[in-house]
Amino acid sequence: PGSPVAVTLFINNVISSMNSDYNPPRDIFGNTTDTALNQSNTYKNFGERNSQTYQLIIAKKIGKVSFQLNPTVVHRSYVPLHDQPTIFALGGAARLPLSKSINLIVDYFHPFRTQSSKDYFSRVDNSFNPPNDIDKNVTAFKFYDPLGIGFEIITPGHVFHLNFTNAKEIMENRFIPATNSSWGKGQFRWGFTIARTFVLWKDKTKNAGW
Repeated sequence: PGSPVAVTLFINNVISSMNSDYNPPRDIFGNTTDTALNQSNTYKNFGERNSQTYQLIIAKKIGKVSFQLNPTVVHRSYVPLHDQPTIFALGGAARLPLSKSINLIVDYFHPFRTQSSKDYFSRVDNSFNPPNDIDKNVTAFKFYDPLGIGFEIITPGHVFHLNFTNAKEIMENRFIPATNSSWGKGQFRWGFTIARTFVLWKDKTKNAGW
């Protein structure tokens, strides 16, 4: 009786196409010293451009309300100093009908970032004296939990989504560990999508009486 629990495993691999800022300085003899610029796109090779998301999606419908729980692990092959290559996050979502054709959708993630990482990025560090000191954080900022609020409008031919979120990125690999904008400061973004099912051809044998 009732609605069963649906469990799905989601895994992705994302390859960054950003230009690399990696340009190691050279000594007076032309030899490179292996120091980084400590930026988010200081990629030394192709492997460092890769990041993965491992997410367990647990969903259940109770009455007319749908709930979803998302334990998530994000791994990035390259991160700046004091950032975390692997971050665990716990996410959740809910879909609440407001009428026959309008639903309210809310999704949220809480990344479990270390306090030392939060403290480093919350202060300015302009010293950059390689090879011993390659820390550089020009602009201090605070990490915030991604929170999205959306409205789903269902019509006979289309499904419209109006989405509002404080996340700057689209992929889980980016917005879960690196959201630094806040709803409380008015830092949110608006997105709009349309979904429609198209039938390119029909199976004539279904109505052939066979």
